[in-house]
Amino acid sequence: MSKLRDWGVIGLSNTWMAFGDDGGSDSDRNELAAAGYGIRRILDPGTLYREQPALDTVPRWIEKPEAKGRVYDMEWPGESPPETFSLTELQQRLADSRGKLTAESSDLASLDEGVKLLVEAVSRLHAGGASIGFFQPNSARFWHRHDGSLAIVLPDVGFAWDDAGGLLEPEWLTSPECEILFDEGPRVRNASYLEQLNRSGEHKEIRKRVQETSSFISEDVRVLARFISLLLVGPEELRRWCGRSRALLKLPGKDRAADTEAPIWDQVIAPSLEGQVATCKELQLRLAVAKPSEHFLFTPPKPPWRGWGVLRQTALVAVGLVVLFGLWKARDVIWPQVPPPPYCDRVPTGISLYNDLVRLEELQAAAATDENQYPVYFETLLQCLHDHDSFEDCERGCLDLLVEAHAERLRTQSVSVLKRLENLPRPTAEECEALQAAVRDWDVMKTTVESYVDEGLVADGQIQGQLSRQLRLRGCETVAATAELSDFPKQE
Repeated sequence: MSKLRDWGVIGLSNTWMAFGDDGGSDSDRNELAAAGYGIRRILDPGTLYREQPALDTVPRWIEKPEAKGRVYDMEWPGESPPETFSLTELQQRLADSRGKLTAESSDLASLDEGVKLLVEAVSRLHAGGASIGFFQPNSARFWHRHDGSLAIVLPDVGFAWDDAGGLLEPEWLTSPECEILFDEGPRVRNASYLEQLNRSGEHKEIRKRVQETSSFISEDVRVLARFISLLLVGPEELRRWCGRSRALLKLPGKDRAADTEAPIWDQVIAPSLEGQVATCKELQLRLAVAKPSEHFLFTPPKPPWRGWGVLRQTALVAVGLVVLFGLWKARDVIWPQVPPPPYCDRVPTGISLYNDLVRLEELQAAAATDENQYPVYFETLLQCLHDHDSFEDCERGCLDLLVEAHAERLRTQSVSVLKRLENLPRPTAEECEALQAAVRDWDVMKTTVESYVDEGLVADGQIQGQLSRQLRLRGCETVAATAELSDFPKQE
């Protein structure tokens, strides 16, 4: 008794044994039980088996009596375990020695013969109303007979997992070696095959079984086409071609799949994936003209220079930086931004106060260098004070600093007038005019500004008292206590 490795993918274990050595006596043996030597397969819980058409390539599994569908035996000629191999093992050897192969290579001949035997076996399954089922690379095992001819066995045909019992999925279903062989993944493939097996168990007539299996034939052809692709370029390259997809739905272009120069790619694989090859019979005819071995006789293309990828990425980064720099330079044109208003950031655009504040800032800068602009600036300040006082969204004294600056200007001018008068004992018209202008400016401040700001910002009783006293001492005409905004005199 010995374990068999890779005897298909289904089952908990596959063991080579003599069936008479399993503990039962000859008198207890059921005449339906397997005899001689062979393989015993123990199934995962939930896995079932349906007998398939009698074909040489499809072994006849016999349920072990009283095993309740969990143990199946397969008789095998000879007294020693079969020495088999898979075509993927052959592919690895061919890929390693590519470039040194000749048309007379025995491995190339075995590849062509193995693919031919596989397609013929699936064709006979279809003729018997059956399908290849849950097929993986190890689901087709090959060995050489005593006469040197190649033979094939399909040990996984007829098995599927049924989730009706709510049991855990077996590993061969959750983690298949090559799920890219199926159209829609392993679970959908298993569910479809399970449904087909259950129907075939109900319909025993061959004609009905063929009708029920007709929908499986086209998908089997695509599975075979993907498997042949895997035998030519290997599983890793095939997965790269698939990209984010879990199956090779069509043959990529030469830019992505450069190693597809052999005739088999355009004459067999591409049309099979696209549904132009409907049956295994047609697939056999195409393979007779374009053989798989020809792929390994073509010189493989040189791998692309990796520097192109670096240059491409560098160019993309450079272009991106140029675009970002251009957008940054043109940001004011593409995304014009309205600057916040001066003095009060709560004033929105679109109202007159916003425009008045902008103009006030311009006039303040002009008055700083041109004294003649100051009356216009002060008039605009009074207008902004009035409008801002009625603006409900801001209760802050945003213009108080401007009022303080104006009051400081008046103090400076008033002190300058008083100092000049100390050295001029006799009054002149020029002296009276300067005093009157200073007093008038303070009166304007009181009558127009104090209604919008705190009194403390504009009050300076000492300065104002000195100015009034000088007016009386020098016999100058007293200035009116009020003045309209439009009557503001030019400041000296």
